Amino acid sequence: MLVQDLVAYQVVPVLVSALKAAGFAQLLPLQELAMSRCFQPEPGTDEVADLGPQGLGQKEARRGRDVLAGPSASGKSVLAALWVVHQAHSGRRVLYLHPSPAQADAAHAQLGSIFGGVGLRLRRAGQADLLGQAGQALTLDVLTVAASELLPLLVAMPGLLTEFQALCCDGAELLCDEQLGPQLELALTLLTPTPKPGQEALRLLVCSEVVAGLPQLATRLFAQLHVDERRPVELRWGVLCDGKFSFRSSR
Repeated sequence: MLVQDLVAYQVVPVLVSALKAAGFAQLLPLQELAMSRCFQPEPGTDEVADLGPQGLGQKEARRGRDVLAGPSASGKSVLAALWVVHQAHSGRRVLYLHPSPAQADAAHAQLGSIFGGVGLRLRRAGQADLLGQAGQALTLDVLTVAASELLPLLVAMPGLLTEFQALCCDGAELLCDEQLGPQLELALTLLTPTPKPGQEALRLLVCSEVVAGLPQLATRLFAQLHVDERRPVELRWGVLCDGKFSFRSSR
């Protein structure tokens, strides 16, 4: 699929032009899968209506809530960035969650480098960034935040979570990490309450490497799971020694 064909999935031309200007011409296999599964027409509130006890019922997967898994270099981060700005351009305020501050910094820089000129207000939040806005309306469209930064923000701004209508989490494979996993799990738990009957659920995209436990994660998040294990580039092994990287051969 060519980037110019994204307009068929309600991606507005200004975002398509931004991708093309950044050098993207064709989608990778995982990105093409995501377009058909995660960029569907707008669901209505009936998607979470009449769900039985506790609002659950038998239909656990919800349109507009997706877990997307693929190997390294399959294009997940660019796809996540496109989903974020697509939701923001549709009028939803988006929280862009990452396991660590370094990953959040990199994602915010990527958002700015590709989509900085499309008219959206992109913010990177450490604890201090939003404290001055406590009690005031947020003047942003996308807030990029690390899991470790979320709790201090919620202490300072208890009503912060109600300000967002969409959530994207990139790097969910680090739920398995001993250091980053617990904070990321807590953040996802706070940010993804059980959808209530008759109420439109939070839009959700969670991106992960292909790891164990993905079906359980999708069920926990009331989301659909999409997995594509095709790797668009060949991985080559090597050795890093004294600052020099050397590829290993079969000889």
